[in-house]
Amino acid sequence: MPDIDFEIFRAYDIRGKTATSLTPPVAEAIGRAFGSRLIDEGGREVALGMDNRRSSPGLRDAVAAGLMATGCNVVHLGLSTSPLMYFTVAHYSLDAGVNVTGSHNPPDENGLKLVGKGAIPIAGDEIMALGRAAAAGKFLSGSGTARTLDPKDDYYAHIRAATDLKRPYKLVVDTGNAVGGLFAPQFLRDLGCEVIELFSELDDTFPNHLPDPQMPENMVDLQKKVRETGAGLGIAFDGDADRVGVVDEKGERYDADYIVMLLARDVLERHPGGEIVLDTKASQALVDDITKHGGKPLLWKTGHSLIKLKMREDEAPLGGEASGHIFYQENYYLDDALFAACKLMTYLSKTGKPLSEQFAGVPKWYATPEIRVACPDNVKGSVVQQVADVLRAKYPALEIDGIRATMPGGWAGIRQSNTGPNITLRFEAESPERLKEIQDEVESILAPLIPGGIKAGAH
Repeated sequence: MPDIDFEIFRAYDIRGKTATSLTPPVAEAIGRAFGSRLIDEGGREVALGMDNRRSSPGLRDAVAAGLMATGCNVVHLGLSTSPLMYFTVAHYSLDAGVNVTGSHNPPDENGLKLVGKGAIPIAGDEIMALGRAAAAGKFLSGSGTARTLDPKDDYYAHIRAATDLKRPYKLVVDTGNAVGGLFAPQFLRDLGCEVIELFSELDDTFPNHLPDPQMPENMVDLQKKVRETGAGLGIAFDGDADRVGVVDEKGERYDADYIVMLLARDVLERHPGGEIVLDTKASQALVDDITKHGGKPLLWKTGHSLIKLKMREDEAPLGGEASGHIFYQENYYLDDALFAACKLMTYLSKTGKPLSEQFAGVPKWYATPEIRVACPDNVKGSVVQQVADVLRAKYPALEIDGIRATMPGGWAGIRQSNTGPNITLRFEAESPERLKEIQDEVESILAPLIPGGIKAGAH
């Protein structure tokens, strides 16, 4: 059995360096552990997709070998976004699914996203148990089969049924040289949109920018192209197309909070009083707008799997994260950038106003993007706790995921990342001056606790 690095098992997926920690032998052991669990539970059919990283075919083949060695039947999807894999599991009533994807991470990393029946995420303690089972090496034996499936037509029909464009759009679509380039541009053209493609060619070195629309620097090319072409909207996809970034017709970038704000208004027209699940980094402007429109905002733990599980528990019609994950009950509670983009266009076309004119009357808050501060995995939890101890003594605080401290004129959020050796910060305030004061206060507490001081995280 290969040595298992337990740091690759995160709160809501598996991620690691492909040269050292997430190797094909490790992936095969994980496949055997996952397959053994499925067989024990009476399952057998597993959808298996992958992104366009050069390490993905080898990892995909290793996972498939592990699954089949336990008696599971593998349904190969080929190159696939994570939402396409999720949809396949839910739509075809398969027992589980795995997507081999490094999402927005650097090229030397990769990962596995796993779901069970109904595309319910495998997360938290379940992932850690999977790691322990992979390390123990006690697997069931069987002889599974393999077949291929192309779910694109059914997937496209599902999104098309949820979309109602009153007019076609001229769009710039940036898929960041990642696997979304195989799916999003053509589908949007089929909807009747004029699509200007940006970085659609698959290239796992990501030569233009990392496919991470949450980071403002990765949206600069999209902003420029929207202004150059006079497009009505710019849409960016992350590495496995489950997160969306948006630019308006003037080339201005919007934090995901403001996109969720519009989608929540739309959903609340159909679900009056509905609960909208947000992560603890959500803008106060979003929280207040949901309340204003009769909804019930619920701040919850960050992480796509954790938000999905909470939405299912509460039967919430919509959820959103500051990172750009947007979840719909009508889409099997899944996060899908293409689905969310189509819902946004539907809402904008219904109102007849461009994106730049949608926020009249919304009080202006000033926020930092999500700030990732490098901190070793073995100390990041204690560092966050020490900062929380200081803030809790001075300010009202929400502590379901790190701490969100409500301060005069704003708030500060600090939590440990579940996807890498980082601490995540976000600050928001009623003025730029107050924003800087809040950020300075928290970072002055944090800096002495970080080995080597505060530096930007790797990803």
